[in-house]
Amino acid sequence: MKIVNKISLSFLIVSLILMSIAGSVFYLTLKNNLQKSIYTNLSGVLSSRCDHIETYLKMLVVYVEQLSKSGILEDSLKISDKESPERNEAFKLAMKRLGRIEEANPAIAEFLLMDKKGLVVAASNESSIGLDKSVDSIFLGAQKGVFIKDLYYSEERKESLMAVSAPILESQTGELLGVLTARVRLTDLNNITTSEVGMGKTGKIYIVNERGCMITPSKFEKGAALNRKIETENVRQDRLYKGREHNGVVGLYLDYRGVQVLGANECIPQTQWTVLAEIDAKEIFAPLAKVSMVFLMILFIVPIAGWLLGIFIARLITAPLRRLRKGIEIVGTGNLDHKVDIGTKDEAGQLSRAFDTMTQHLKESTTSIESLITEIAERKKAQEALRESETKYKALFASAAEGIVATDSETRQFRYVNPSACRMFGYTEEELIRLGVEDIHPKEFLGTAWAEFEAQLRGEKKLAFYLPCLRKDGALFYANVSAAPVILDGRKCLVGFFTDTTESKKADEMLKETQEQLFQTSKLASLGQLSAGAAHEINNPLAGIVGFTEATLQDLKNQRIAPEKIAHDLKIVLKNAERCKVIISNLLNFARAKELHRQEHDIDGLLDDALALVEYRTIAQNIKVIKRYEKNSRNVSIDTDQMMQVFINVIANAQNAMPDGGELIVRTWSEGDFTLIEFKDTGIGIGEDSVLRVFDPFFTTREPGQGVGLGLSISYSIMKRHGGSIEAKSDGKNKGASFIIKIPHWAADSV
Repeated sequence: MKIVNKISLSFLIVSLILMSIAGSVFYLTLKNNLQKSIYTNLSGVLSSRCDHIETYLKMLVVYVEQLSKSGILEDSLKISDKESPERNEAFKLAMKRLGRIEEANPAIAEFLLMDKKGLVVAASNESSIGLDKSVDSIFLGAQKGVFIKDLYYSEERKESLMAVSAPILESQTGELLGVLTARVRLTDLNNITTSEVGMGKTGKIYIVNERGCMITPSKFEKGAALNRKIETENVRQDRLYKGREHNGVVGLYLDYRGVQVLGANECIPQTQWTVLAEIDAKEIFAPLAKVSMVFLMILFIVPIAGWLLGIFIARLITAPLRRLRKGIEIVGTGNLDHKVDIGTKDEAGQLSRAFDTMTQHLKESTTSIESLITEIAERKKAQEALRESETKYKALFASAAEGIVATDSETRQFRYVNPSACRMFGYTEEELIRLGVEDIHPKEFLGTAWAEFEAQLRGEKKLAFYLPCLRKDGALFYANVSAAPVILDGRKCLVGFFTDTTESKKADEMLKETQEQLFQTSKLASLGQLSAGAAHEINNPLAGIVGFTEATLQDLKNQRIAPEKIAHDLKIVLKNAERCKVIISNLLNFARAKELHRQEHDIDGLLDDALALVEYRTIAQNIKVIKRYEKNSRNVSIDTDQMMQVFINVIANAQNAMPDGGELIVRTWSEGDFTLIEFKDTGIGIGEDSVLRVFDPFFTTREPGQGVGLGLSISYSIMKRHGGSIEAKSDGKNKGASFIIKIPHWAADSV
């Protein structure tokens, strides 16, 4: 490419880059300022509406609470004689009073007056008298104070309502006489949320209840109230943090229509409602469109102007160079007497004078033709010897049965690979040469691989045994790697010879497995089984800890300190250490299961305590607990701490089987001299081949790293020590499983 073109193109590129950077900064700054302005306005509107909603709810509460203190309502509930004329007169007055209040307030759909048994004894609508509300939340929730029932659809009145209930107490004794409930229409609440003041054309405010259901009208979807489920990210976050002090951050997200909006949310603590204010992002950023057009025009004009300016400057610079080129062409024809000095004092002029000096020296010097021929012959001879040497070593390299890989000691990237290495790893030569050490080993064994690499690079060891490797298709195989440092093309490299030892390792593992099977003698397994299992479980995280620690220490020693890599390695070390801690804790629990400290205890109460301890997870996973305890159950002599551990282990197993919710039935009954407890879940069930193994130490059906497999084994040991038993039953795949615990009434330990 000509210098003129290079310079003009450089001006064009620089202008384009500078304009792109400046324009992007300006555009992003303008966009951020616009967002902040709208964020502030949206937060203010939302806060105002939330305050309005809370004030409205407080007014309803105060209204119903004051009405519940009416002497007329209290007197009507005090008279116990149902046939008494005074009672009938009192209820007529109460109904008349409720009717007048309802007529005066259009937002009230109906008043219900219930006695202390939950029976409607008076109402502003006579058709409601006699209804039994004893199990309705409007009665149960108001036993101790004012209660607000969430929005619901009333089949009786064929409209959506909310209810506010307040207890009616005896003014002298404070005894509960009954409950007053006001069924409230949603007109006022909907007016608050549907107002479009300060919300633009696409702005909307709506309310989502605790169950994630929209309870106010949507301007975009008819019939959404009480029917539309809202599962947007901000709603899920608001459920995690109850109370307005944990409101979601204002930001961009997809709403329930799948449209990107700018939104904010706040929580109404009284009812656990989430109030959301949203405006379509398209409306918000519309003003930026015009700015974008202006920026694109400037981006087009300025680089073209820079390109034209570059052409002008380039021609001024290259004019002396053109004169120099012409002079050199004349000298090139053989005229060594020609002077190419262009007469300028810049770099081009200095170059022309230096060229004149060179041609003068060339003219004065002579070269012997014979010496030139000899020099050419010697060079050809040396080149031929070098070519033969290269051919020999290439043949040895290509025909070797072992996979040979030369790795740069600094970059850790492969420089040379032979065909055997390509076949072993499943890559072409071009693909493998672009990879490095970390690409051919599993991540969980990368620490060990780095440690072996560094040791071989330092010359501390020559051979690494059974090193885990990965093929291109993800298949795992093991290799013995013999390596030594060498200098290739002036750079220090580690040349490794890979031998596939996968089959050898499988044979070793089969031999160990056969020895271990011969060693096992019972259902619970012996001390040798437990030790082997513990060693196996602890060995993997320990290998990770050692490997990554050695790699980190080596990086520090060689002063190759990459903070992000060291942080990554230390996180893996910490994760593996925590894994060891969990395994050791479970082993200690397994050991302590042999020591019992018995005491008399109510088995139903102990079950309630265990269920209470894990109630947070039960609620989070939407698991319904059904208790079916036998009446007059006997106390049992047990070690309460260990029995509590058995219950929690079994309940946790049921929770793991029902990640998406279900039912857990806990049943107790007596048979002869035993108390029996059944935990029945509706989860994924247990496979037929696993039912007989669930109590084996270190047996688990969960993903690696999610469970040690000692919980049920510990439970089995504890029950055997108590002289009882625990067994598992499966109802089939996805039909649930049952665990039945049998506890003797006497206090005799079993070894």
